[in-house]
Amino acid sequence: MSETSRPAKPQKPQQVKPPRTIDFASIALIVQALAMVGVALALRAEKSAYTSWLFKNGTSTVTKKKFTTSASTMQQLPGKVLDDLHTQVDNAMKSSLLTSILFAFILVVIVFALRRTRGASPARWAVVVLAVLQTVPLQMLSIASNLPTGLKIAQFVVGLASTVSLVMLFVPQSRQYFRDVRAAVAETLPPRPARSGGRGGLFGGGGGGLFGPRPAARSAEPRVVDAEPVASVDMTKRPDKRRAEADAVAKGAALARSRAKAAAKSRRTED
Repeated sequence: MSETSRPAKPQKPQQVKPPRTIDFASIALIVQALAMVGVALALRAEKSAYTSWLFKNGTSTVTKKKFTTSASTMQQLPGKVLDDLHTQVDNAMKSSLLTSILFAFILVVIVFALRRTRGASPARWAVVVLAVLQTVPLQMLSIASNLPTGLKIAQFVVGLASTVSLVMLFVPQSRQYFRDVRAAVAETLPPRPARSGGRGGLFGGGGGGLFGPRPAARSAEPRVVDAEPVASVDMTKRPDKRRAEADAVAKGAALARSRAKAAAKSRRTED
């Protein structure tokens, strides 16, 4: 393949320096990632307390289906029901650990993308989507619950860090940074081809759409160009002279038309 036929490499956009608000948002996201792992670790460290919390609040699917209200303590539960309750807690701990590690990794990737010109704008909206889907800011409300102490502190830190990161990503300095990033990326994109005749599309005008107006068809006949301006007849002269001048004007016009037709016919024969 020749050098001229190779596709040109895409230009690298100019690096835009992030403001301090982006630094604060990055720190908050890292804290959030660590706190999410801390939630899983706190759940493991306070397994017995969390199991008692499930039993007392009746939020466990096991206690709802198999637990009889006559039992006032966990020791009074039947052995099979107690084993199922511990199994549910173990599954919750494993799921929480895997989920927290996955989301922590995603947040670390987002932190690096926020500081890169091409990935800054998608990374900001990824933070918003994750916060909405996981309702992360609402975890601050866990501080007022009766969860085990370590667990609710870790969840509160997750919610607080998520809220701080969202605020820092949408303050005026950050919005200006993302505008500069979009402008830098737009400079590296190839120019769009100009559309002749206005908009295209199904209903567009300018001859580009299905229902748009069509351009007028060109006439097949060649355009006859007047050879020379014809002099006007002076009506103050005698009738015989006026008649002679009118005959001369008519002959000149006929000669001009015949010459124009001959020129047009010669052009058609040459084509």
